[in-house]
Amino acid sequence: MILNQSQTERLITVELDILDEISRVCRENNIDFFLDSGTLLGAERHHGFIPWDDDIDIGMIRPDYEKFLRLAPELLGRDYSLETPQGDDIRYSFCKVRRRGTTFIENATLNDRGDDGIWVDIFPFDWIDGTADNIDRKKAEWRKWHRLMLLRVVPRTRHDASLVKKAVRSIVRLPLMIHDKNWYCRKLDGLADSQDPREDSVLTCFHYYSSFPTLSVEDVLPLETAEFEGEEYPVFHNWEKYLTQVYGDWRQLPPEDERVPHHDVIKLDFGEIFE
Repeated sequence: MILNQSQTERLITVELDILDEISRVCRENNIDFFLDSGTLLGAERHHGFIPWDDDIDIGMIRPDYEKFLRLAPELLGRDYSLETPQGDDIRYSFCKVRRRGTTFIENATLNDRGDDGIWVDIFPFDWIDGTADNIDRKKAEWRKWHRLMLLRVVPRTRHDASLVKKAVRSIVRLPLMIHDKNWYCRKLDGLADSQDPREDSVLTCFHYYSSFPTLSVEDVLPLETAEFEGEEYPVFHNWEKYLTQVYGDWRQLPPEDERVPHHDVIKLDFGEIFE
């Protein structure tokens, strides 16, 4: 399903509303967050959404993330809900704030049994010792546990996979079923070396799918601000280093055939928001 301009504009309006609600809770409770991933890229390259993007990502350093998880269920407005990655039927390992009364279902998560509301992603970031050997070791552990978690949670291969691949996947999954999905999430969370930064610490995220940035304390703090859709939001102090690590030459637009949304939308419904 390709969203038309009206659908896209409405989706962006709802996502910005969710972001503002998260920002309110954080501001009133001394919780720091920052624009993340494609949202940060959009802020610095386009001063808003990447024209073909359709979601918002933010990050929080672990103590702020845990504080948000504790407070948000009671402090978010009644139109919003916090979804944590608990349960075997949700494949992600980070949290989301969703807009009640809306529906946004994508093909990749069609069989997940979580909330289907329009969302903003919130990724936890952790401090690790910044020696090269430790970074390499943590990166290898991150890849291992993330792959095992996805294999544990996602029961099927691609619909066009061969019978042999499907059979192999089923066999490989059997020993992984000993533990529930939350056990694998805890393995990812447990890769942190400290709650607070040390002199040689670097900050990373163990909950990304494909990248492993490493930022020093000076790269992260103090947070700066950047314009995103007409508002100022926090970003890493050295946001350029982050974007280069994650996207390479981030100033260069991708080829036109790659300028497509990364969510394959099955159903989108705004409920009564725009009535």
